[in-house]
Amino acid sequence: MASKNILKELPAHDLPKAKKPQITVLNEIELQKLLKEAQHPAKQAKKRGYLSSQPWFYPAIYFAAYTGTRRGEVLGLQWSDVDFHEKGVTINRSLDEYKRLQPTKNRQTRTITIPDSLLAVLKTYRAKQAEEKLALGKACKDQGFVFALADGSPIKPASFGMAFHDLIKRCPITQIKLHGLRHS
Repeated sequence: MASKNILKELPAHDLPKAKKPQITVLNEIELQKLLKEAQHPAKQAKKRGYLSSQPWFYPAIYFAAYTGTRRGEVLGLQWSDVDFHEKGVTINRSLDEYKRLQPTKNRQTRTITIPDSLLAVLKTYRAKQAEEKLALGKACKDQGFVFALADGSPIKPASFGMAFHDLIKRCPITQIKLHGLRHS
């Protein structure tokens, strides 16, 4: 009880600062290994239908790595936010754990210029996604999300994080969390 009173008596500038956690990042070689592994999922992952073997996973990882967006922002991205002509994406929303669209963490919209390699990945994936929608017909729940399940429904951010965790475990690189891509 006495320690609480001492803290109340100390001026705010005298209180100890909380240490920020050290963020682990990948170097360029490790990032390329990660992307290669994401592009070519293991046979076991395909056989068991893991999220990391689904068509949206590699483009989502590529997108996260080259834009520095948060996982909810990646999953909240809609095709209307992608400008292929201007080579940019507008980040103005995030998908929460209940699969609801919310404002970004800092509530600010930002436009990111994206490299040609990412544009090519997105164009290829968009064509594949269009084929899936056509095959599903009325069963498709298209909501305009760039990265969505085969039926068009949104992906839960925690599931994306777990799929990334599975990917990073089988890769011979520095073990990072999905958020670590933001800083790599």
